[in-house]
Amino acid sequence: MPILSWWAQIAQSKITYVKNTPAESMCWLWNVAVQPVLEELGLLWRDEPPSTLPCVWWVSGDLMALLPLHAAGEHRLGSTDNTMSHVVSSYAPTLKNLQFSRGKLWTPTNAENSRVLVVAMPETPGHWNLNVSDEIAAIQRHIGSSTSVEVLTAPTVAAVLQQVTACSLNHQLAQVAYLSACSTAEIGARSLIGESIHLASNFQHVGFRHVIGTMWGAYDEAAVAVAAKFYEHLLEQYTDTVSSVPRALHRAISDLKAQDGNSENILLWAPLIHVGPEKVDTG
Repeated sequence: MPILSWWAQIAQSKITYVKNTPAESMCWLWNVAVQPVLEELGLLWRDEPPSTLPCVWWVSGDLMALLPLHAAGEHRLGSTDNTMSHVVSSYAPTLKNLQFSRGKLWTPTNAENSRVLVVAMPETPGHWNLNVSDEIAAIQRHIGSSTSVEVLTAPTVAAVLQQVTACSLNHQLAQVAYLSACSTAEIGARSLIGESIHLASNFQHVGFRHVIGTMWGAYDEAAVAVAAKFYEHLLEQYTDTVSSVPRALHRAISDLKAQDGNSENILLWAPLIHVGPEKVDTG
């Protein structure tokens, strides 16, 4: 199965020669794995799409945990032979982890006094500097008029922990954790492939209900565009339920994918994923 070795190399950032292109690999994944599953579940629409796409939670292990099942299929303009056209995808490291996250109380995002905490790290010792100003500006532009936005730039751990408890949403920690950095949902060590251990899953293990992370390195422009639209869609949901979070991300990625020239650029729009539950449990 050529895609397994291809995506294993993606996850390890050691690509030297790839026989299959990303587009070919995603078509293969759709044909042999995703399409048969959705067909069996009765989730493939034929003539007209449903008014609301159903949600699917992918729980996989070993090499399957490296595969972007949400991006499987043919992505040329007009094609619906792909995962995104039929379902809204979320991931869970294990069934036990999914059960645990379902038990966490969900506070509607349109509740009074909701706040967003943005933790910005433009400089981190031992790593490349990041341009975080555009992403912060985009978040403030899209939701600053309706929701309080607190920005901490290169803060101490103590400063972050102090602010986290006061926020119902935030960009790096809290009820909805948006980890806008490279490879935050990537299994980086081959020896841990069977464990589904990465930064996003660790956030869930310590109690955060919804986490958005990246399966590989994200382009700066794409990260800015998706983050801004995610918060915009999340706060405008007419029915605020637990599924609002994955649906907001699905819509934000779809917006980026629909822009000129982006449809088949899978490495641009596909790294971002949602990790979290589906059970509706509001406070």
